[in-house]
Amino acid sequence: MTAVDAPVQVGDDREPLTGAPGECLVLSCDFSLPTDPVSVSASRAIAGQTLDAWGFARGDALRETALLVLSELVTNSVRHAAALSPQVDIGLSLTDGELTVAVHDRHPHRPVPLPGPRADGDGGWGLRLVSDLAAGTGGAMAVRADRDGPGKTVAARLALGA
Repeated sequence: MTAVDAPVQVGDDREPLTGAPGECLVLSCDFSLPTDPVSVSASRAIAGQTLDAWGFARGDALRETALLVLSELVTNSVRHAAALSPQVDIGLSLTDGELTVAVHDRHPHRPVPLPGPRADGDGGWGLRLVSDLAAGTGGAMAVRADRDGPGKTVAARLALGA
């Protein structure tokens, strides 16, 4: 299976988005920002500092992939969810096998990657890119609806050592 053909999990509230069975959560960082364009760069700055503290060297391929994934997911929340979600919640978690980047908003739409960009040129690459980047590390992307009402979490699991 190539990265482009990688499946995307669309789950419900019973499916874990992070960690494989038997993995231990080593480190995590959760923060919230307003669903505003400035939050894209702010989320990258906070995540970059977190990854620095966790020992990911600047220029490390997995670190850069995680920051790109985060930018795409926060941008999607800002562009598509701001009307119904005044804040975006961001989570980074590190286990002994993977780094997970998760973004949550309160918009009820559960997106899936498009096969290509929109005909009007107004986006359409973001989730495909996230899915492909996750698959390229041996990981995957998943979308899960909230247990308590409208909203969802989009998470990319990036395998370590790929």
